[in-house]
Amino acid sequence: MIRTLRELQLSIRSLFRRRQEERQLDEELQFHLERQIEQNLAAGMLSEEARYAALRKFGNVTRVKEETWEVWSFVWLEQLWQDLRFGLRMLVKKPGFTAVAALTLGLGIGVTSTIFGVVSTMLLRQPPVSDPDRLLMLCSRAPGAAGASDYANHMPVSPPDFLDWRAQATAFSGIAASSSFESSQSRYFERRQ
Repeated sequence: MIRTLRELQLSIRSLFRRRQEERQLDEELQFHLERQIEQNLAAGMLSEEARYAALRKFGNVTRVKEETWEVWSFVWLEQLWQDLRFGLRMLVKKPGFTAVAALTLGLGIGVTSTIFGVVSTMLLRQPPVSDPDRLLMLCSRAPGAAGASDYANHMPVSPPDFLDWRAQATAFSGIAASSSFESSQSRYFERRQ
């Protein structure tokens, strides 16, 4: 646990002090390279030969830096920050594209929010009644209509008819009116007793 906290602390510190951390890493790598050169010289190699042998043994310095940096820091966070900076520079460079992109995003977010609001209100939320599973829909049928299940034959119910139904209803605990969103027809809901 302590090791993990120490690693986290180093990673966060490396985000805010990158130049200083890179300088320290360069100094440390240079120190190790110089020690290897000294060991090669002590073994009897010439100075140029000792330097090349140390570089061969040490490996690619740039790769060692990159691998060390990956261990020390949150690479994905740095890449995200670089991408955001690049994107902002490009948006500032091309104001016409920026305006179109902002307008498109705003329009898309607005339309999505509106559609979600309608879907949430109409489909996801239950009606404001105590027993929504006991609701029935009453409607008028067009004169001469054959089947009661054919929605095309249903007619809007007038307010006076609704008031008459509510006053004379004995099989229902209550009757309420609703205006349909998808059509101009009014629907009247009742609850069975």
